[in-house]
Amino acid sequence: MNIKVGIYKFLGPFKLATWDPPQQPGIYAIYVYRPTFPSCEPYEGPIYIGETDDFSKRGFPKSHDKIDYWDQIAGKDDLFIAYFPCNSKSKRILIEKSLINKIKPVCNEKI
Repeated sequence: MNIKVGIYKFLGPFKLATWDPPQQPGIYAIYVYRPTFPSCEPYEGPIYIGETDDFSKRGFPKSHDKIDYWDQIAGKDDLFIAYFPCNSKSKRILIEKSLINKIKPVCNEKI
């Protein structure tokens, strides 16, 4: 399954609480699952966009430094993650910044 974030096709979304993060770098987007959301798309968001050198070491979900913000919006059971593998640190930062500027995820505003 894929979800489009800006112009990029991200893998997922996957339920964050049970997601097994891969050992690779990339960009990620956090979504809220709302099956009764009044549109054809049950995923609301992204509510947060970030980048990492290694998903498996980022601390998903419980030790991520923004988890409290995400929980305020959705709660752990309704959080989902989509990701875009990307090896280049400079490219990840450019993509992350452009997506944040375009989408303006609510939890990125609290940085």
